[in-house]
Amino acid sequence: MPQNSTDPKETVLEKPSFPKLLAQRILVHCSGSSLGYFLSNATGVEDALLLTYLGTICLIPRGNWKKPTWFIPAGTGLVLALVMLVLGAPIWTAIFWGGVASWLQRIWQNQGRLSWDWIVAPFIIFSLEAAFAFTTKPLFAGIAIIVVLLAGICAQFAYGRVYAEKLHEESLKEDLARLQSLVRQKIKPEPLAGQIKILAMHAETLAKVLTGKVREGLTAIERVHKATEAIVSYLESSKPSQSGWSKGLLKSDNWGRKGQNSSEDLVTLLKETNAFLQENIKKLKPTVRRDGDNSFENTCLSFEESAAELASKAVGLPEKAAGHVQSIGQSTLEIVKNMREDPADRTPGERFLNRYLTAVHKIVDEYLRLSTGPKQKDLEQALQKSEELLERMDKAFQDELANLLQNDAINFTAEVDALDAMLKMKGH
Repeated sequence: MPQNSTDPKETVLEKPSFPKLLAQRILVHCSGSSLGYFLSNATGVEDALLLTYLGTICLIPRGNWKKPTWFIPAGTGLVLALVMLVLGAPIWTAIFWGGVASWLQRIWQNQGRLSWDWIVAPFIIFSLEAAFAFTTKPLFAGIAIIVVLLAGICAQFAYGRVYAEKLHEESLKEDLARLQSLVRQKIKPEPLAGQIKILAMHAETLAKVLTGKVREGLTAIERVHKATEAIVSYLESSKPSQSGWSKGLLKSDNWGRKGQNSSEDLVTLLKETNAFLQENIKKLKPTVRRDGDNSFENTCLSFEESAAELASKAVGLPEKAAGHVQSIGQSTLEIVKNMREDPADRTPGERFLNRYLTAVHKIVDEYLRLSTGPKQKDLEQALQKSEELLERMDKAFQDELANLLQNDAINFTAEVDALDAMLKMKGH
């Protein structure tokens, strides 16, 4: 079974720890049982304990309650609970029906993909008779359940329509953060690690290209999300150190998704996704104008796109040469980042990348072309020389990045010295 990391301390995602997730669930279950115990003792109705408990654990969010996937179903449940109270149902029955409405809406929005929530299903079914027994107007109650549940689903649709851009933008940011976290890990096998790095580069470029016009790239964002979820699902399932319980908790958001059967399947999916993103990024890039800011941003995007393309070519290289090429791609992204943040770095950074990034592409293309030919002594010497040249190029890119950072430090020191001199002149 493939392993995702050689370091057991590394995690696939920066998620809440297992003890924290378990504590959250224990707190919810304790709240439901405590409230049910109180109502049962106060009213003398034994069914009040079970009905209150089931309703509470289905109603209270256990994830990020700020997300619409939690607060809208919970709101639907609260509305139904109030309707039940108006129809004369006891409070424990109202809480039960509110929990059922929230539970059903979460099942709908997740297309049946739930983990812990399915555990309560048989208990809900067995408790329906008792819940209806305490309802004075069962016909109206049944109509209310259907109407409120449909209203909750419509509210979720409406929210998704109104806030589509915001939700997709947040989704892309979250996926980018997860991909960047994965890039820092030692994922095996190498082809998978390479494709994840390329996907991270494309996601970063996509986030910049779509600034202010998210709606144009909804399909691309969804492809990034689908690929990221597939990576996480695969790495979690191939993690040998997790018990069934902890794996179930960590995969609660991905429960029931059709995962990849092997790393080869996942690599194929990522290759298709990266090819799709590369073409879409070209289409989404802003039209070049002669004004400085827009032209400069297009230049930066072209460099980032070139770095991602370089990383995709590295997949076909030997491990050592591929490492240098991927390092060059990362240095390119860092140089572009410095160019954006410091205008003084624009000219030297652009001059360096225009000259050497194209050269790296030529070396890699020629290497890939020659390596597919028949093995000859002269050919092997040429390939060896290309590998040495890539190593020197890697060093040159690292040095250029260091120079840009050093210039930033020198400029900052000069500003501090000037400010210090000014303060001394004023007697401070």
